[in-house]
Amino acid sequence: MIITRGQRDERPERRTGGRTIEWTATERRVFGAALAVLAVLLLLAATGHYNARSGGYLVLREWFDRPLLLWTLALPVLMAAVITVPWWMWVRILLAVVVALLFAGTMLLCIVLADSTVGKGSQEAPGRADRRIVEEETGWALDSSRAYYVDAGTGLTTRRWLIVEEGPYGTFDETVRWSGPDRIEVTAGTGTVTIDLAADGRPSRELHL
Repeated sequence: MIITRGQRDERPERRTGGRTIEWTATERRVFGAALAVLAVLLLLAATGHYNARSGGYLVLREWFDRPLLLWTLALPVLMAAVITVPWWMWVRILLAVVVALLFAGTMLLCIVLADSTVGKGSQEAPGRADRRIVEEETGWALDSSRAYYVDAGTGLTTRRWLIVEEGPYGTFDETVRWSGPDRIEVTAGTGTVTIDLAADGRPSRELHL
């Protein structure tokens, strides 16, 4: 007697409570695509955070240093990944509700914590169009802070260096100005500090008032 075996189903499956819940080809594709998108968003967030430091590339800082926005974009993708997991339907629904609540909370934070950074002005370096002092203020009323940067370079290669930072409840009475194409003078109170710039725009020191 010859015993033959049928072809084995290659679809991944999971046994739960005596039942076999199969993971369809469509669910596998959706889940894989969702994981890929989440990985890309995580990479963009890490790139933006890294370039938010002093000396980071300005274009990457402005485009990708937005954790709240990237998290908002990631939530629908996370929802797609959750509902394709081969598990009990009530578990899928529960996880989907949790993600939906996170999305609603994130949208509320987007409204409350909208970008409050305002440019207060800029100064081009004497004789150099590739260097500029930029003044920014972040926050509202008494909780605001102020920072001065040097943007060095042109186009996509522009890098932003911190030169002066003043936290909340400061007096904001400092004066930051060029004293040459490679030198900046900072006057705060009765004292004056000179900051020299390297060839790439890196300041010789940072002031935290």
